[in-house]
Amino acid sequence: MGSEADQLALLLRVNAILHSTQSLEDVLQELIVQVSQTLRAERGFVVLRQPEGEWRPVAAHSLDASKLEESTRYSRTIVETVASSGQALLTSDALDNFGNISSITLQGIRSILCAPLRWRGQVQGVVYADHSVKAGIFTISHLQLLEAIADQASRTLETAALHEELRKIHQTQAQMGVPKVVDSVLDCLRSGQVDPPQDPSPMLGPRIDLFGPLRVQIGERSIQDWATRKDRDLFAYLAAHRGQVVHEDKLMDLFWSQGGKNGRHSLHNSITQIRKTLGDTRREIVLRKLDGYSLAAECWTDIEEFAQAYRRGKEAVRKGLCDEAIAELSRAESLAERSFLEGSEAEWIDPLRLRLSQQTIECRNLLAEDFRNRGKHLLAIELWNRVLEHDRCCDSAYRGLIDA
Repeated sequence: MGSEADQLALLLRVNAILHSTQSLEDVLQELIVQVSQTLRAERGFVVLRQPEGEWRPVAAHSLDASKLEESTRYSRTIVETVASSGQALLTSDALDNFGNISSITLQGIRSILCAPLRWRGQVQGVVYADHSVKAGIFTISHLQLLEAIADQASRTLETAALHEELRKIHQTQAQMGVPKVVDSVLDCLRSGQVDPPQDPSPMLGPRIDLFGPLRVQIGERSIQDWATRKDRDLFAYLAAHRGQVVHEDKLMDLFWSQGGKNGRHSLHNSITQIRKTLGDTRREIVLRKLDGYSLAAECWTDIEEFAQAYRRGKEAVRKGLCDEAIAELSRAESLAERSFLEGSEAEWIDPLRLRLSQQTIECRNLLAEDFRNRGKHLLAIELWNRVLEHDRCCDSAYRGLIDA
């Protein structure tokens, strides 16, 4: 599995699996099968920490069906090492590097990949793969790929944990005071759905947050300071239109309306300065294409994730998939909790800001209606109040409040 096409295909398959309507157990089983087969690992496991603190495999796969009974015989020392450090691990010859660990010696494990699953700020499990035949079968690119997969799986597991907490809260609602019920559920929504992963894999490239002030995360580097405001706004425009090639003339009209050679020279200087700020010395982030510029496909933006969650949530509502709709719409609503490009006043921002605000209001309205239909009137009231904080003229919110 050396080609980038294979790796991308695996990421797409994993994304489809994690967003399917199967049970969590089936999702994790299908996930580890895909990972093991594509990485050509001899065995693969998803191991989760249990409430009592023990580690237990919840999904396993072996390329040799006769070895399925060995699914609990992974290296617990490796799992605990990754869990305590929070860092993914790759060893290309475990017998040399961890020969003192009896499970590795007895099973003749040579190559190991292990990446953490984390939510609520803690490592709650790992994705683990190993091979006992060939040392060096796994590479750094495989490690980065597994980290990307673990990151996606972490979000799914976090959502599942949130649903379970909501279920428990709903069961005890009758015994709890009204304010406590509302605060507990909203805290769950915030803590489980607000932030994108804080430690993205290098496979996913730079992370660009456009809700709130512009923020860029590249590996361990966080970039918030720009040489000029125009550099910041130009990069934000490219990020907001990621996936498109923006023609030079369009950029000049927006940022250097004087045009001509001087305008074009200023544009090129700004692109050079942006690359310097990003450390993009190999020009792998800000790409020159045809007669314009675009951002690399590996870049992640929160408005793209918002758009995907918003779209999936509306589709789930249309299909009557209530739990899926709540998860997706809550994710979208929480991502958009802050205004688009807060603090920036460029003219091109206003139409996008208005569109995102309208979509966020629609998310809140749909969630409130779902809670009202389920008899969760206090949650519906809270969400409709949030709608009215941004749109005092929203008739549907007033009607919903009166009804609730």
